Amino acid sequence: MKKNNVIRWLLLAGGILLMAAAGWLFSCSGLGMDPLSVFCSGLAALLGVKLGTGFLIVNATVLLVLTFLDRKKIGIGTVAVAVGVGPIINAFLEFIPCIME
Repeated sequence: MKKNNVIRWLLLAGGILLMAAAGWLFSCSGLGMDPLSVFCSGLAALLGVKLGTGFLIVNATVLLVLTFLDRKKIGIGTVAVAVGVGPIINAFLEFIPCIME
């Protein structure tokens, strides 16, 4: 693997980790979330699942719709974010306590 590709994969992994950390911080702050996170949180509450699972459901649904609309826009990063952010948010919520609750 070329050095350039290793850097790209590390940047992708770091970006996914930062997105998940932001979702965890939003949920722990008690000050509100961005609109997409509110939607995912509401869906998770409605279905009785964790916040990260709500993100996973929404992201997978959007990915499925995008597959039919414009498959050319989907790359490995799109799929990695769609399936990676939710489980990492769940891990953060499981292992790092929210001090504001």
